[in-house]
Amino acid sequence: MNIAFILPSLLNHGPILVAKDLIEELLKNGHSCKVYYFDKETELHFPCPVERISFFKKISFNHYDIIHSHLFRPDVYCAFHRSAIGPGTRLITTVHTDIFRDLRSAYGFLKGVVAPYIWKRAWKKMDTIVVLSQVAKDNYNKIGLTDKLAIINNGRNVPESYEAVPQSDLDTILKFRSGYTLLGTVSIVDKRKGLEQVLLVLRDNPAYAFLVVGDGIERQNLEKLAEDYGVANRLLMLGRRPQGFRYIPLFDLFLIPSRSEGMPLALLEAAALKTAAVCSDIPVFKEIFRDTEVSFFHLDSTASLQAACTYGLANKAALEQNAYARYLKEYNVAGMAAHYIQLYQSTN
Repeated sequence: MNIAFILPSLLNHGPILVAKDLIEELLKNGHSCKVYYFDKETELHFPCPVERISFFKKISFNHYDIIHSHLFRPDVYCAFHRSAIGPGTRLITTVHTDIFRDLRSAYGFLKGVVAPYIWKRAWKKMDTIVVLSQVAKDNYNKIGLTDKLAIINNGRNVPESYEAVPQSDLDTILKFRSGYTLLGTVSIVDKRKGLEQVLLVLRDNPAYAFLVVGDGIERQNLEKLAEDYGVANRLLMLGRRPQGFRYIPLFDLFLIPSRSEGMPLALLEAAALKTAAVCSDIPVFKEIFRDTEVSFFHLDSTASLQAACTYGLANKAALEQNAYARYLKEYNVAGMAAHYIQLYQSTN
């Protein structure tokens, strides 16, 4: 099959990594791929031709069997040009987020209301809408998309060999964590990630330090909160780093205290790297992992998060082995690609 991917950018963001991993596996299976993207900035290198386009520029849609878009602008672009797409070309999108909750959290009320309205209208032009979990499917069933929805879990492969953590970062982390149990995360820093909950654990438990690999609009607020709680010396905001998964093996526990998620790659990376994880008990996490594989806590309960960290440390080896086994069975890229290939073939 000949498949075009429409992406907002080639930046090192989760949904773009999913598309890249999928393309690599499709090429291995003999399919032809090309990536079209909008924004100038480039961080990821794709193993297929890429071309930057503008919103109003039509690509040769009918050259492809499948047009597969990811995220808001690509979806709206495909819907805008729908009349140029013949019946032999199928439109598929993958939805990586809860558009009603996450957009409002990230961009405020106005954009958080207007963008979902436009996005829903774009989806009506699609042949198939892929969501990442049963939880997501149940949510989108409520807005009349039932006949278009399909579930395909994300997969993520951690390379067998990769560059080591830069020595300057390693020195900083080793000095920072000395004498502490290191809690860590690899994450965008925004409200929906719930990172402020960890600071309360630091306030109540002087044995813990918290490392955040990532950046975002809530960084200054998080640092100010750490000062208010008197734990600024036990919070290290390292900033955004390429291949953030490289830092996960340095953590004693990987924490993901999110209030909302699609299907986070960092949690799959932690499982692949055999690092025990502590997760909020939001429905999507309870769907993709069991309590024998990760340690769950109740949102906004410091006592519950403390208990989950204690449990995670006490049962670290078992959790790591069980989560790794689940990862190998359910969440590798080859399995994800096999499901997409089956979907592509069924829509043609």
